[in-house]
Amino acid sequence: MMKKLLLSVALLMSTYVVQAQESYTVNGETLILQKEAEGTLTLLWNANRSNYRYFIKKGTEIVELKNTLGMDQQYKQEYKQTLEDLTGNENTQRVKFVLYSLKDFVDAYNKSQDSSYVVKKRSNPLATSLAVIGGITNNPFVTNPDNKTNLFLRAEFEVSDQNVLPSHSLVLGAKHSFKSDAFDYSATQLSLNYRYKIINAPKFNVFANLNIVTYNNFSSNLPPIIDGDGEEIIRASSGSNFNAPLILGIGANFRVAEGQYITFTSLDMWGLNADDNGQFPVNIGLGYRFAL
Repeated sequence: MMKKLLLSVALLMSTYVVQAQESYTVNGETLILQKEAEGTLTLLWNANRSNYRYFIKKGTEIVELKNTLGMDQQYKQEYKQTLEDLTGNENTQRVKFVLYSLKDFVDAYNKSQDSSYVVKKRSNPLATSLAVIGGITNNPFVTNPDNKTNLFLRAEFEVSDQNVLPSHSLVLGAKHSFKSDAFDYSATQLSLNYRYKIINAPKFNVFANLNIVTYNNFSSNLPPIIDGDGEEIIRASSGSNFNAPLILGIGANFRVAEGQYITFTSLDMWGLNADDNGQFPVNIGLGYRFAL
């Protein structure tokens, strides 16, 4: 019974994929494209991991919409002129090079050409990636008078809506800081982060990271701290806590292949709602990120 159910689901999914995507030839290149809007103008697109390409079909002609990056690191926005040429509509300055904005423009044009045109609900695909990062940290928000550094390992799952807010994403992080002979402290942290790409170029991006909420489980065997009155402050040997530290950090991703990146992070730089240990924050990571 279970095998029949799985087979039925697989057949339904394959039928949906065939209906949603078709093969097209554009300038000698054979592409599998998804149809987003169909009318006087038909909007087509595909996504190869995190790279999106958009096409307009008018009659039998298919034209790719371009937005190439110039030597000055500014986008040329050629797609706006292409839309003007296809429609005679010069009001393209507010059209963004993302699926939802292109669909809105195409829908409005098709509606102006055919009053019976029906606007279909737009698709909303999410872009996801997974990263594994290793590095060193002086645990900036843990008392560390001798400023010792330990190794850490971090995993990240990032999700963003490339159609609506391509520069914004949410990140689920899992980090383990290892103890050492010099600093006998270890911790496992789960965190929810907001990330904004300050620079979002095809071959690299630079982002700011805000650690919103964390759950921490720690273990330590550190000697007591002597306060100004000569009294010993006993540190907790183990425990856990849940808080909203609002810690700022930065990072960058550098593309090395399609959907593959070398990622650099420095995430624990400044706490808006967390007290640091008075040392210069060290939390430097280097790793590998790949699109799912």
